[in-house]
Formats: sequence, structure tokens, C-alpha cells
Amino acid sequence: MSAGTMEKATPKVVSQHRHPWIGPIVAGVGALLLIAGMLVHFYAVPALAKAPVGIDQITRLSATGATVLDIKTRKPITTDLAVENLTRGDPKASHAKGVPSGTVVWASMTTIRSMPDKVIRSQNTASNALNAKTAEAVDCFACTNFYEADRGVRTPTTPTGAVYKFPFFTQKHGYRVWDGTLNGAVTAAYTGTTSIQGMRVYTFASKVPATVIGHRSLPASIFGLPGTGNVDATTYYQNSTTQYVEPATGAIINQVSDVKQWFAAQGKTVTTMAAHLAYTPGTVTTFVNHLQGDATRLNIVSGPVPWLVMAIGLLMLIGSAGASRRHHG
Repeated sequence: MSAGTMEKATPKVVSQHRHPWIGPIVAGVGALLLIAGMLVHFYAVPALAKAPVGIDQITRLSATGATVLDIKTRKPITTDLAVENLTRGDPKASHAKGVPSGTVVWASMTTIRSMPDKVIRSQNTASNALNAKTAEAVDCFACTNFYEADRGVRTPTTPTGAVYKFPFFTQKHGYRVWDGTLNGAVTAAYTGTTSIQGMRVYTFASKVPATVIGHRSLPASIFGLPGTGNVDATTYYQNSTTQYVEPATGAIINQVSDVKQWFAAQGKTVTTMAAHLAYTPGTVTTFVNHLQGDATRLNIVSGPVPWLVMAIGLLMLIGSAGASRRHHG
């Protein structure tokens, strides 16, 4: 074999480091992914999982064939009911001196009207401070928690448990929830998972047995008792409620209640309200449409996606570091 032939047969050595810029690019992309994943998990989640200071929300409920006490005739009547609950945030109170950080103050007004005459049968207002993340009631001197059943008569309250909503990322266990009429918290037990208009919800059930909630002086005639004066009456309240909660936001999508209130005096009773109340279909649809996007975003940022992005970024950094060592070695 000639020397010329040997020269032609000599293989050409290809450099293993033809693209030295790939390593730094991989490292840069890996670092960006790692930082992005960390920002999503540690910044976006707390930013999104927070009750708004300036909420402005109307919840409507209805009941068919309910019983209410007619003030004019002083007798119970049967009628349909329309209930409107207006909830608004109080930014001034939320940022007042003495209100703990992470607290929002919401005020609500509930109006019950008979239908179709639209006569107001009862109205109450309330104000409660709550932790923006857990929805737990916050009690402080500056929090202005109160309940007002009679116009102009505000009763300071010391709420406990969740108010207005459930916590973000609601879990499958019982929660203590505040009942303003009872002026106390009750246990809402987790009873299952279902769906409403395609949205996954957890169901929670709570019960209030017949409970004394007050005393007042009332005309004897209301009870069919003789005389024209007043008698001392006891006010009773009972309630059985099922709440349908979107777990990521903790928002109540629907609520169905069998509620009853009545007066008792000298062995006589008079029903002031007995109703099977539920969110109207329009309210349920509005809540589902409004919360669908929020729930999706919260599930994404709190789920495995940020961790996967961080893992990919970390692997890219490790891989680029190993390649760099081989290059310099």
C-alpha cells in the first residue's frame, strides 16, 4: 500500500466541541425555568389565593310555599319568597389601624321579600372581618363585627369559624362555619363530591337543632291568648343546610337550607318563617361562569406544573454543568 493511499484512508477527526455555545444556552434556559417555576409556586399562589378587599356580589335565593308572619294581620301566611344578599367589601375598614395584616372586612345585607307582592318581610345586615386566605373570622377591636336584625340596633359579635366562604384549597373534612342568626359557629361536615354544570364541588352539611336565640315582649293576641297586653316570648331557630363549595377558591356555588324560626309563649307557638331556600338557577350559573377561570388558574399554579418546570430547569442546569466539566477536562 502506497503512502498516498494511506493518507487518503486516514479518518478525519471531528471536534467534539464544535458548538461550545450550546452549554451556556441550556444553562440559561434551565435557570429561567427554575426561576419561573419558583415564582409561580411561591408568588402567584399567594397572590391568587386571597379574598378581594373590594368584593361586590349579589346572591339570590328563592323558596316556594314558605310560611312567614304577616305583621299587619299578625298571622302566618303562605307565600313564595325571594331573598337577596348583597355583599360588599369595606376597604376603609379593611385597612384601618388595628386590623391585622391579611384581613378583609366584608359587609352584607339580606332582604327577604314575599312574592309576587314584593313586600319586605325581614331585613338584616352584618359586618365581619375574615382572613383573606383561610376565610376564618378575625376578632379585633377595630374589626367592627356586628349583626343587625332590627334597624338601628347593632349587636357586636365575636364570630368564629369560616365566614362568607370556605378557605382556598378546601379539604375533604369538616369546618366550623359562622351562623349569624344563631350567633355562633356550627360544624359543616364533608359529605361528598359532585358536579354542578361541569364544575367539581365538595358538599358540606350542617344542622342547627331547635335553639333559643332570644326573648322579646309581644302582643298576647299573636298567640291567641286573652288580654290586650304583651307576653314574654322566646324566639327559636333551627336550620339544616347543604353547601356546594368549589374547592380551589372556597366559593359557595349553591346552598340549600331548610330554615325555621318561631315564637313560643305560654304553651303557644307562632311560626315567623319556615322555608326551603336555595340559590336561584341564575345565581348558580353566574357563580360557575365567574369562578371557572379562577379555579383553573389556582389548580394550575398550585398543582404539579410549577414543580415540573422547576425540575426540568434544574436538570438542564445539571446537564450543562456536566458538559462544561467534560469540555474543560
